[in-house]
Amino acid sequence: MKVLITGSQGQLGKYLTCTAPKYIGNKVIELIQPKKSELNLADPQNCILFLEKNKPNWIINAAAFTNVDQSEQCKKLTYNINSIAPKIFSEWVLNNGGNLLQISTDYVFDGLKSSPYVTTDITNPIGVYGASKEAAEKFISNILFPTNQANILRSSWLIGPGQNNFAHKMINLCQDKDKVEVVYDQISCPTNVIDLAFLCWQILKYKEEGVEIPKLLHWSDFGVASWFDLAESVAEIGYDLGLISSPVKIVPIKSEQFPSLAKRPAFSLLDISQTIIDFNFEPNHWRSSLKEILKIKSEQ
Repeated sequence: MKVLITGSQGQLGKYLTCTAPKYIGNKVIELIQPKKSELNLADPQNCILFLEKNKPNWIINAAAFTNVDQSEQCKKLTYNINSIAPKIFSEWVLNNGGNLLQISTDYVFDGLKSSPYVTTDITNPIGVYGASKEAAEKFISNILFPTNQANILRSSWLIGPGQNNFAHKMINLCQDKDKVEVVYDQISCPTNVIDLAFLCWQILKYKEEGVEIPKLLHWSDFGVASWFDLAESVAEIGYDLGLISSPVKIVPIKSEQFPSLAKRPAFSLLDISQTIIDFNFEPNHWRSSLKEILKIKSEQ
């Protein structure tokens, strides 16, 4: 069974690769892990030619243009990668067989709710990044949901031992400064990429075994946090593990005090209760995950 992993060099992609099972059922897993030069998600024709050449049975679309602020200035590029490429994947899967697992985001919501978002809540993104991911969801659900050939997995605030995430950036800031300002009025929950990768493979396993699962799923770690909470924990745990050489003061500020190109939802916590039931799999609290991730980082 050929499984195409887009974004295989990204945070999630790397863990999808290193945790990939050798078999699902009696099928041998063959990973397809193209470099950006081989599969350019911004080039629709390249996407089509790559699919025709490699003919995957599954596509795990873990790639995206994720720079929320740059998305505001690079709208066409963002939509090509985040919306048009998944549309092409969907059309190819519909015509050639197979399945698609799309990784989506809490940023498809406007953040105006005061309780965790469930999968049936109406999406209403407030920035280009969220809107591009919402567009992908609509393409996929329209094209592949009727034939049960796709699942969409939303997650929030990915963290991992790699470099392209908030925890890593905060470690670097804390090394350079004795005081760091971080917004406290954006609320959600971190998602560790290790558990997220495991859940992705479970989705493939369940689907291949014919187990009925929801087409739209939510996943994150347990708990709730602001960016300030996360930053304070990074500073504290990072210092304890020797990743930061001296204690750093984390100062809470409002979003309006931290100018940025893109608006971000004030509250985008995902309700993960149904996914826990469906897969009999409980996440760790985000702080426990963070400690484990920073421990891995300290040993690298």
